[in-house]
Order: sequence, then C-alpha cells, then structure tokens
Amino acid sequence: MIGYARVSREDQNPQYQLDALQAAGCARIFEDRMSGAEFSRAGLDQALAALEPGSVLVVWKLDRLGRSMLEMVKTVLDLDRRGIGFRSLTESFDTKTALGRGVLALLAAVAEDERDRLRERTRAGMQAARRNGKHIGRPSTLTPEKLDLALRLIAEGKGKAAAARMIGVHPATLRRALNGRDDLGDIQHRESVRPLCGSGGGRDMDFELISAVLFFPINTHDAKVDGRMFRCR
Repeated sequence: MIGYARVSREDQNPQYQLDALQAAGCARIFEDRMSGAEFSRAGLDQALAALEPGSVLVVWKLDRLGRSMLEMVKTVLDLDRRGIGFRSLTESFDTKTALGRGVLALLAAVAEDERDRLRERTRAGMQAARRNGKHIGRPSTLTPEKLDLALRLIAEGKGKAAAARMIGVHPATLRRALNGRDDLGDIQHRESVRPLCGSGGGRDMDFELISAVLFFPINTHDAKVDGRMFRCR
C-alpha cells in the first residue's frame, strides 16, 4: 500500500496523517504541503506514478485527494480502471470491498450529473455573454482598425491575401471578416474615385495609418503629375 498525505499550508504539521497511514501498513508515503486548489501537486503525482495494478492508494481523509468531489471521484475511477484500489481511513471507504464499490458507483453517477450541470452552466453563461455583446474565446487578431485598413488597401487594388499580410493576419481571418461586411462594395466604390496619393507637402494619410497600425516605416517618394507634386509609396 502507498499512502498520500496533504496539509494546506507549509506551517501545518501532517504528522497525524503520517502516523495513521503508517499504522494502516503503508510501505511508502508521499506528502504535499499546499492547498488542494493547486493544479500541480508533486507528492500526489509521485504517489500515482508509483502505484501498480493490485496496489492500493491510502489517504487519511477523502478531501486530501482532490480540490473537489468531482476531481476526487475522477482520480478514484482512474485508479480503478488501472486495477488499483483506493482506501480512505476516516470514512472507512475501500474500493476493494463490495460496499466500497457500490459507493464508488454512486459517486460516479453523482460526478457525471455534476459534469452535465457544469456544461449547462457554461453554455448558459456563454449565451448570456453573447447576448450582451461580449466576445467569447481568445482575443481577435483582427481589430476594427486593421479591418478598416484592409478595406482601404483592397479598394486601392491590393489583393485580399496581400492586404492580410500587410495588416498581420491570416488571409482566412480577413476573408471571414470581409464576408460579414455588407458595406465592402460601397467602400470600394467610394475609394475608387479618391486619389490614391495625397497632394501637397504632407504625407498621405493612408500610409500614416499603415505605419500607426503595423509599426513599420513606409518608404515614400515624390512624383510630379500635371505640374502637381504627389507623395506616394
């Protein structure tokens, strides 16, 4: 048998658990001094790795094993699938006995119901967030500023793939965004009748916008057309 002990704080003494586990006949005992809410517990990982089919994991109390009942039941079920028994001294819970296996089946059903409830709450929360206009998932790489810039680049004759590279997103990302814009044709029409380069001594605003969004320098040159000076790429 292999024992596992855990206390929530470094200044707590797990000796009472160690004594109980040794009295139960545990040949090896692993311990953690951290909260059960921690995702990584080195002592528990070592104990689980040391277990072999036919062996038994022993704890002083059920709540020493996991952050929640759901996690505890999942761990015990995983051990059962590996042919490993589980025993809790305080609750007299032993999966090697008929009563223990009956309780384990009941706990598995409760855990499955809790998982279903958790999924339902998660879906309901996501739907409520979408109704309130909140974005679900990781932040979008295509900001509204970048999308506007892409539309102006496309209106100037750039291909969609080229525009996507210039604003730093994947072409498929830009294509999905454009498919959801019903004003693309109007923007292209308006842009087609505008000068593609600014006149006078200032820099063209399109290229200033590119620099502001992408943070790289834009090379420009002056051109003289019909006696007027233009500054273009």
